[in-house]
Amino acid sequence: MSPPLSVGVLFTSKSVTCAMIKAMLDSLECEARTEFFLVVGIDENADTPSIPEEWQTKVFFCSLTHKTRTAEGIFKACAAWDELGVMAFQHGADVIVFLGPDVDILSPSWYASLCDEFTCLQRETNAPYTLGCVCLRDEGGPGWPSFPVIGRAHWETFGYIVPSCFINQDFDPFIYRLYADVGLARTTKTFCVHNTGGGVAGGLY
Repeated sequence: MSPPLSVGVLFTSKSVTCAMIKAMLDSLECEARTEFFLVVGIDENADTPSIPEEWQTKVFFCSLTHKTRTAEGIFKACAAWDELGVMAFQHGADVIVFLGPDVDILSPSWYASLCDEFTCLQRETNAPYTLGCVCLRDEGGPGWPSFPVIGRAHWETFGYIVPSCFINQDFDPFIYRLYADVGLARTTKTFCVHNTGGGVAGGLY
């Protein structure tokens, strides 16, 4: 059995509600050994939702700064990912992944698949566990490296998660290729997620 991972799931929306948070928590809770928590991005001018006491160890809120918006008010997903990801690592995450409210978890074994792929990378390359990139395969874009999961070593090495030049989906192929060039990138064999509100329709091959 692969060692467990603490997964920091990064989550944000224009208007975050308790219902959204509960839906994501329910979909992620797939098996007894699953270890994850949500880092929820809230616009710096928005109110933080009041959550039940039992969520206190599973949900953390991050007030997003002005850097996550362009001068025209366009949301910069990559800047948000960077801010949320840093908080996730500070709270002890081994790896992080950005999942929005428009993402459905398809496979109850997504967590086991993720752990297994990082174990395979370690076995094949002798790299430290969680070093590299494992993408959760997206049913809506099977040929595109959507939903990359990256480890703490990336942040500790570079001092940041996403370079400031990236805006949205352009970071996905970059991070996958960065690690693929040294044999440290994989994609889950099964479909784990489906992006219902964005992504790459039909996939890229």
